[in-house]
Amino acid sequence: MATASRVMSSSTYPVSEGTREKVLAAAKELHYIPNSLARSLKAQRSKLIAVLVGDNADPYFAQVARGVEEIANAHGYLTIICNTERNLARELSYLQTLQDYRADGIIFTNSGFNETNEPEQVEIEEMVEKIQRRGAAIVSLSPTASRLLRSRPITSMAHMT
Repeated sequence: MATASRVMSSSTYPVSEGTREKVLAAAKELHYIPNSLARSLKAQRSKLIAVLVGDNADPYFAQVARGVEEIANAHGYLTIICNTERNLARELSYLQTLQDYRADGIIFTNSGFNETNEPEQVEIEEMVEKIQRRGAAIVSLSPTASRLLRSRPITSMAHMT
């Protein structure tokens, strides 16, 4: 089992060429497909970027999401679009799920944030800090959310490629 894992993960651990060929032949015969979720657990990187939008039917958000997806895909990332309806409770729910999935980056295109201190807003700020502490990038295209989340500048996602 360990030898097969080393071959399939392209480990630098030495495996004889004959054994390597046998493992690769068996993988091909069995139509083996690596489990991305298992790999992301080990690597602590999900290759997942989320784009939180108010409404993906809005042409502006659709255009932003498409641009993010195009760039992310070119770098091996999966993009997920989250429709928040500019609702703080929904934003918080998405953030909790994205934390569970260890999203590598989250982009706020719009937000239900305002200048008040609603309970959900405080929870969102705390969740964003937790997500940032584990190394994920948070980017905000929303001026209000940027101020309140103290988000990183958009160039901070460059480290993810």
